[in-house]
Amino acid sequence: MRIVALALFAGTFVPAWSADTDQAALLERVRWKVLRNAKNAPRYVCRQEIERQEFELAHTKPPLPYGNPARMCELVSAEEPGKSSRLQLTESDRAKLDVMLASGSELFSWPGERGFDVKTPGDLIGGGFSGNGDFAGFLLDVFSPKQAKFYYAGSCGAPGCVRFTYVIPPEVSRYTVSTKSEHATVGFHGTIDVDPRSADLIQLTVTAGDLQTWLGSVCETRTRMRYTGQHDGTGFLVPESTDSEFLSADGSYSVNRVSYIGCRRYSTESVLSFAAAAASTSPVAKMPALPIAGAVLRLRFTSTIDSETNFAGDTVQAALDRPVLDAEHVTIPAGTVVRGHVAQLERVYGPHPAVVIALRLDTIVLRDVPVKITLEARGHTDDRGRAMFRFAGEKVMLDKTFVTDWRIR
Repeated sequence: MRIVALALFAGTFVPAWSADTDQAALLERVRWKVLRNAKNAPRYVCRQEIERQEFELAHTKPPLPYGNPARMCELVSAEEPGKSSRLQLTESDRAKLDVMLASGSELFSWPGERGFDVKTPGDLIGGGFSGNGDFAGFLLDVFSPKQAKFYYAGSCGAPGCVRFTYVIPPEVSRYTVSTKSEHATVGFHGTIDVDPRSADLIQLTVTAGDLQTWLGSVCETRTRMRYTGQHDGTGFLVPESTDSEFLSADGSYSVNRVSYIGCRRYSTESVLSFAAAAASTSPVAKMPALPIAGAVLRLRFTSTIDSETNFAGDTVQAALDRPVLDAEHVTIPAGTVVRGHVAQLERVYGPHPAVVIALRLDTIVLRDVPVKITLEARGHTDDRGRAMFRFAGEKVMLDKTFVTDWRIR
């Protein structure tokens, strides 16, 4: 899958009207509710379930105009996955992450982790098109004061729903679209659908503007967020689901679908570290020594990884298949637990189907203490140090027969 990242930073808001004061008052009520909820909401954590698909425009006669990006964008934009034989599914994957809103910014982590220090999903999960903003960033950007221009557009076509359009021009935008080789800050536009009685937000859409001017390889990005309220006393606005599309001038079309489940307040817990316990209870206790630098760990997986049921983000566990010396030349026994995560789980379609799995192992359990460690797989790794494995066929299951070697860095 291609690597694409979308980044969004807080923008500003100024009303521009082509409608009467009732419409202006409604928009101001919506804006006030959104910003009040964002300001008063505690740090909130939701589990993201991400499904990604990538399609390619099939070769036809006459040949596709690969040398003409504008024409390729026109052809890809005219197609629709699932209904057109010209767009063929080439790759798909799925992932789970935790996302948190803190001080107006989105942060990500592996599911169940206590620390949030990653700003984009792509820094955790491998594969293709990923981005941030849909959990809260777009919402705050559109409704924060001073630069966005809004226009009343009438009924949404459904009872109890009216629509506004908005525009944020490039000169004030902080919306960045990045590919592996280029990036640009672009303006964007879209719609907001609201309930005029309650001033609740129903849907927000975002479309990046004029990408061909700034990024020759990108045709268009579109995001649609549907909203539901969290009824725990905060009224914090969480997307029920998000659909994002990325159209490329090379004839590819990516679709991401994100759902949010298990939303809750995030509260830190007091965690007694091994070092703190050692300092307070015993003058001779100390941190366990890690395996000696450069040592090779032969690991036999004790978790099962099933391409049909697992997600990127799932925890994996392995055990030392043979003893290894630590830095103090003490033996770390076979069976010692090593943990990590599935960093990518992708299905490749076509004439040669395959399953691609990326693994990241980063914790060893020594004397019942989980200790962070830097491991590098012996074999193929990607540019982020994740071990990459490719298996022929439509599905694969890894179990205790799966043994790999990892070197201590």
